[in-house]
Amino acid sequence: MVVPDRISFYANNIGRTVDRVRYVLSNLGFMRNLSDKWFTLYYWQYIEGWNMWKSPLTQELSHKLTEAGALTRARRKLKELNPDLYGPFDAESINEREFKQLGIMEYMIVTK
Repeated sequence: MVVPDRISFYANNIGRTVDRVRYVLSNLGFMRNLSDKWFTLYYWQYIEGWNMWKSPLTQELSHKLTEAGALTRARRKLKELNPDLYGPFDAESINEREFKQLGIMEYMIVTK
């Protein structure tokens, strides 16, 4: 996947993490279908310029990258507020999420 330089340039010039994540999800649709772990890794690679295959994640580098928890929280908040715009659009991802929710509901009913 090749990401245009303009997207990473604009995203890096946006101040708040939630606004950067909103911009990325709006302009890079494939990232909407990724899990939180893969979303974070691709964000670090395409937006912040860290190539996970060429350089190890050192402690010094991890301080320069946006915190994984902040990216995950921002993404979940956006998906919660507007799932049609920022949530997954792939039918398989949607079905997988629904099955997980159903499993959680069944577990909660059975254990109570």
